[in-house]
Amino acid sequence: MRVRAPGLLRPNAMSISLPDRSPAKLRREPSPEIVTVQVQQVTKRILVEIQSAMKLPEKREKAYICKHDLERIWSDQSRISTLLQTSSLSQGQINFVQKQMIIILSTLVFIGATDCLFSFGSRFFHPLTGQAFFTDADFPFEKEKLSFLDSEPALQPHFCDDVFRFKPVLIELENHQTTQKVLPKERLPFESRLKGVGAGGYGKVDCVGISPNYIKLESGFFSPNVSFHHEPAILS
Repeated sequence: MRVRAPGLLRPNAMSISLPDRSPAKLRREPSPEIVTVQVQQVTKRILVEIQSAMKLPEKREKAYICKHDLERIWSDQSRISTLLQTSSLSQGQINFVQKQMIIILSTLVFIGATDCLFSFGSRFFHPLTGQAFFTDADFPFEKEKLSFLDSEPALQPHFCDDVFRFKPVLIELENHQTTQKVLPKERLPFESRLKGVGAGGYGKVDCVGISPNYIKLESGFFSPNVSFHHEPAILS
């Protein structure tokens, strides 16, 4: 009797490929230490760019940043996903933050609200519906409604003041208009000022340089360049 050696196949025998049962490769999440470093690095870069783009940075109550500069700073979505990675936001929520919440996000970074940024998702989005509790459209913000800073109450007055840096007033010119009312804390988009160039019914007249796209004519036209106007003809 002939005995066939185990493990050998006869000619023309069928060979069956069994599925690979080796352990699946799991995606390794970065350690808390690495996450902290990543967040600190992107926060530092954003702060540097905000300070660089800030108009009149030496004047705390007049400093502001233009919308187009703010949009440029947050144009890279990876910055948002890195900064808020501890919140595990969906891609849809990251898109929403980039379009509807960069004033809020910029202010939180600027004042150093680390606790709020760490748990951004639970503080700003409903856990079931995913809907946002606050957006930039809620500007201006009242201190009593800043529940997202409840763990950092000392930062609430700073948020209320500094958020105005990130939304300067749009100057709207209309026929026969004499003044435009603004809130006391709002920032006027005046890059420069030449004092005492004349006099009028409101007293001395200053000539101010208005940032691009911050002066709107009645026709709907936005000036794409720095515009120079006499201040009493614009605001009181």
